[in-house]
Amino acid sequence: FLRMTQLPIVYTQGFNRHPKIHYCQPLAVGIEGKKEFFDFKLSLPLPLKEVKKRFTTINVKDFAIYDIVQPDLENLPSPDKYIHEVIHVTPENEITVNFEKCTLIFQEAEKWLFTKTKKGKERVIDLKDVICEITVADCSLKITKKVIGASIFDVLEQIYNIKRENSGQLNICRETLLIES
Repeated sequence: FLRMTQLPIVYTQGFNRHPKIHYCQPLAVGIEGKKEFFDFKLSLPLPLKEVKKRFTTINVKDFAIYDIVQPDLENLPSPDKYIHEVIHVTPENEITVNFEKCTLIFQEAEKWLFTKTKKGKERVIDLKDVICEITVADCSLKITKKVIGASIFDVLEQIYNIKRENSGQLNICRETLLIES
């Protein structure tokens, strides 16, 4: 979609050139994002009004630009400052999960340990240290959790017994990233 804007975006050098884009806390495959943001650099200075105009001329299905801002480079928060995320999980009509019962069991537990293997290394994680809040409303979950430590797929499998390969029956959306205060 960036190419369609015809903005003078800076590209990497070498054989496989691609635009220099930085996504803050990228999403896993299968997760929708709202209020996501990314940075890119232009090779020529352009007024912000012109950049906004070029983005409004493109039409990409299921993709919308809500705002474009020139960051304050002196006070720009680094990606590691976004330490929490708010995720909504809504089942499609075919799946039935007792979110309330499973959430209550989790909330009453003192610890919720599981072992995560990544690149051949095992690590024991306590989901009680990762999850800040879980609320259930209208058969949907709202989970506020740390960005690192455990993925939403780990949470769904460990608390609700929904394996990643069955998560296609769920609408999973990261609503926002929260910056540390």
